[in-house]
Amino acid sequence: MVCQNDSTTNCFSELGAWGVYALLNQRFSSFRPEQDSSGINGFLSAGWSPSISNQMGASVTAGVTAMGPLESRPNDSIGVGLSWAKINRSEPFLEAEFNPNELMLQGYAQIALADSLYFQPTITVLPLVGDRDAEDDSVSGLLQLTMLF
Repeated sequence: MVCQNDSTTNCFSELGAWGVYALLNQRFSSFRPEQDSSGINGFLSAGWSPSISNQMGASVTAGVTAMGPLESRPNDSIGVGLSWAKINRSEPFLEAEFNPNELMLQGYAQIALADSLYFQPTITVLPLVGDRDAEDDSVSGLLQLTMLF
């Protein structure tokens, strides 16, 4: 069930929502093929749904990642990505305050601090914000510490 404006009186539901999604991932190059798994990978994904209850009706995402770009730091990676989303324009969302599209750019670096400990700064820019009331672009940063176990 989806409700508009956090209200319980203006709600709707949908039975049998569906969609399609595709993902392509490709290795473009290897930096040191005999030594480690370093190299450049790219991806492209797209999704679409005719559902009236999804906030996004379609999206396309692409990005490039360099894994182990420096021989002295084989566990580090850096990457950039771009994502576009078409906001659902069906009846339930027409009254909502959304632009018809949203665009996001993101860049990150993942720095290995130890065997299973990583520090990851990330910058995200939305030059086309989905919220119609937004007065300017959105820029945000994230610092993340990850431990694999």
